Amino acid sequence: MKKRRFTLIELLVVIAIIAILAAILMPALSQARERGKAITCTNNLKTFGNNQMFYSSDNVDCFTPNRTKSGLTPATNTSDYVWLNLLHQYIDGTKKTTIDSLSNRLLCPNGYLGRSATSYAAYDNNSSTYGQIRLTYGLNIAVASTYSWELGYGIGDWDAYRVRKATGIRSPSTTLLIGETGIYNDYIYPPAKNDKIIKMTHGDRWQMLMTDGHADSIHYAAIPTKLGFWTIDVGD
Repeated sequence: MKKRRFTLIELLVVIAIIAILAAILMPALSQARERGKAITCTNNLKTFGNNQMFYSSDNVDCFTPNRTKSGLTPATNTSDYVWLNLLHQYIDGTKKTTIDSLSNRLLCPNGYLGRSATSYAAYDNNSSTYGQIRLTYGLNIAVASTYSWELGYGIGDWDAYRVRKATGIRSPSTTLLIGETGIYNDYIYPPAKNDKIIKMTHGDRWQMLMTDGHADSIHYAAIPTKLGFWTIDVGD
């Protein structure tokens, strides 16, 4: 009895069926992969939130400053550490001080794609090597007169070495602490929605951490400009 072989037409039908199944499954797999990246990003933010609490308990209830030197006139600290440098002593027991010292597990999986090693490192105002660290998240800061510290903006301040206390936040669940940032920035402020300050990296969603420690995401176009989101008072 002769073995029956596949005809060319039957083989083409099988290939067509496989192609159709792949076309159906690929979008679902891609969406699942992106959801996984968003979860990683959320977990990073939760790690920052937990360790901000540890830091504040050791520092008279204060969150980390944005930086320890930049913006100060005159500079009062020989080393310029950004907020994530300071948190790392709680995350793994070591203060990170060089570009290559930060584990990629605390980088947004999408936020650093296409960047060179130096394009997502933070520098001090003097362009020295102090305080360089890889990051894709920024601290909510006060900057310039429009978004000034005196008006209630920011958890940290660009122009001075000062920072808010956790107990001074009127509505911790609705006040921004940290959010995804763009190229080389370690800070965010309103309403700078662009690749350098606030960056959309998960489809049309933006990941953020509030001052009460909970992580959330919001549609990029719906990022609030209202004061209560960026400032320490509700609707101030």
